[in-house]
Amino acid sequence: MLVVDFIVSHGPLRRYVLRAFGQQSHSREEQRRFLSQLAAKLVGMIFLASIMPLAFEALSNPALRTGRRFLSRTDTSQRMTEVGAGYFLYDVVLCLTKFDDNGLEFLIHAIVCCTVFCAACGAGVMHYFGACFLLWELSTPFMYIRWLMLKAGLAKSRGMMVANLAFMLSFFLCRNVWGPVMTLDFWRESAAELARAQPALPVRVIWGTRAMALCLNTLNAYWFSQMVLIATRGGKPKQKAV
Repeated sequence: MLVVDFIVSHGPLRRYVLRAFGQQSHSREEQRRFLSQLAAKLVGMIFLASIMPLAFEALSNPALRTGRRFLSRTDTSQRMTEVGAGYFLYDVVLCLTKFDDNGLEFLIHAIVCCTVFCAACGAGVMHYFGACFLLWELSTPFMYIRWLMLKAGLAKSRGMMVANLAFMLSFFLCRNVWGPVMTLDFWRESAAELARAQPALPVRVIWGTRAMALCLNTLNAYWFSQMVLIATRGGKPKQKAV
């Protein structure tokens, strides 16, 4: 992932990419930021194309949905957590090295997701909930489409309005509705683990994961509130560099 990011950001084709998006007249800093964002979004699309089929396949298996779901796992769900851990590790590196482009909230998001998926991958637990929470990312392609349209100079087109509405609606349904529903389900399931004499993970780790789930929901609520403010008052949103 870092290799793809580097090639897009610094490779020999960057001048042609800048020309295609009408960025050649912009300052060097603006060009750097554009290429950085484009590279990260390309990596993000590769990630989504790789992991979403695994998430849906994992959730379609009754072995993952029934019984003690905190511990249930399949070969598919294991591959899913491996892909997720790798991508979110890349996301942490990206947010650290390009902190000025991303900001604190996106770094928090990356660290939380990386921690949870690394734990799920290494310990073989929480695969069901990992697959469920990955469905939040169904809103992300609409964000990428919206960004590409903005950079292509289509900000005032009718298609831009459709893209904005599609992104906000998908974000709200996937993250602000589905997210809390699955968080409550995770809290119920993790409460059952905490009540066991020998829980699947150390108590402090389970409580830490519960807190991180609340953290992600809080971030999603904050981001959606910013979208609403931008839509009602005008202005430009803070763009994540991924």
